[in-house]
Order: sequence, then C-alpha cells, then structure tokens
Amino acid sequence: MQLFFRRMTIIYLPSTDSTNLEARRLIQSKSCNNHDVVQSGFQTLGRGQQGNSWYSLADENLLFSIVNFPEHFEVARFFELTQVASVAVVKYLFSRGIRAQIKWPNDILVNRKKIAGILIENTMMGNYISDSITGIGLNVNASVFPLGLQQKSTSMLLETSLEYSTSDELNRFMEFYSAAMRYDNFRLRRLYHKHLFAMNQKVCFRHGDIVKTAINAGVTDNGQIIMIMPDGTNQYFWFKEIEWLL
Repeated sequence: MQLFFRRMTIIYLPSTDSTNLEARRLIQSKSCNNHDVVQSGFQTLGRGQQGNSWYSLADENLLFSIVNFPEHFEVARFFELTQVASVAVVKYLFSRGIRAQIKWPNDILVNRKKIAGILIENTMMGNYISDSITGIGLNVNASVFPLGLQQKSTSMLLETSLEYSTSDELNRFMEFYSAAMRYDNFRLRRLYHKHLFAMNQKVCFRHGDIVKTAINAGVTDNGQIIMIMPDGTNQYFWFKEIEWLL
C-alpha cells in the first residue's frame, strides 16, 4: 500500500460496547487522528463477520480497532486493507513462534482453530474510501472457551503455554501492521497467498443449499475467492456467498 504511518495514539477503555463502534463515534466527533487505536479490556457487543459475536472475557485478550484516513484510496482497492491486517497478524504470531494461516477472507487459524478475527468497516465518498476502521480480536491469554467454541478456538497462551501483557503485545503487533502498510501491492498479495489456508488444496464448502468440492486457487484483487471446479472451470465467490466446511 505504501501509505505513510505516523506514530499512533492508543485510546484505552476498560469497557465499551464495541471498539469499532467507539472508533466510529470518535471519527464522527472528529476526536481522533489517522492511525489512532481504540483498545478495550471488554466488549459488550463485540462483533465479527456476518453479524457474529466475538467472545472474550475481560482483560484476557486483545480487542482493538485501528482508524485509517487513507488519501485518494479508491473503493476498488478495499481488499488491500484486509490483506494488510491479515498479513500483519500472521507475521506477528510467527514472531511469537506461532504458525498461523489466513482463512479467507480474514480469520486467522492455528492448526485449523481460530485465534483471531478481523472486521473492517469503510465509509465511502464517491469512488474513494474516506475512512476505514480495522477491528481485530486476538485470543491472547484465553484458556477456556464456551461450549461450542472449545474445539474451534485457540489462543497464544494455549499454543505457547506463556502468558502475555496485552499492552506490550499491542505495541509489538502495531510494528508489524505499520510494516504491512508500507508493502507494495505485489508483496502484499504474495504474502497473503503464501499464508492462505488450503491454498491449491481441495476444499469443501456450502453454496446455498448445495455442498461443493473444489480447488482453492487463491483470491482476486477485489477479494473474491477463486475455486477450480471438478469440470476445470473457475468460479468466483464473495465471502458471504459460501460457508467453509472444515
């Protein structure tokens, strides 16, 4: 993206409804700057993709949103923001000895278990994005998950048997995020695909009421996943159109 990244300000809230909602309120009141970070110890309305909730006990994990005011950033390039956040999380986790993958479009997996999720919300003015909020929930010190999530979720603590300071880890993560913001489009796309879950592998997914099997051939510049069907043709899907069957 090669965007300038200034020194950030972290706005910490012990509790809030949602860091993305809090960031939106700050933008509307003109009370924040480019690359400010809203962090909270607890969210009452934490959200994920497709309206899902994000589970986290108080002060266990990293819950934060990054405010961006990109200049002359066309709406057609919106998926680059997803790539920046996804690549930054994966590279940060690698620095902590945790091998992670990106499950399209922007869930982060470790050994097929979810360790982080990303929710990006943009405001458009004409053909440009005027502001963007990147919300990230990263399981850091969680050791117990509710019934139904136990087999699907993990945390840094569970992967390394180490406890972490969330404030220290946020600062460390932002170093990787800042670096990813400076990547050119070619490097960003290459890294996203390098760490893409099930890349060039056979996958199973539900499209409508039909279960299909295909080869995951990567993602287009506008964020659609490319599936090579059994008959050799390519089909393209938006993330809301299919459900992974892992």
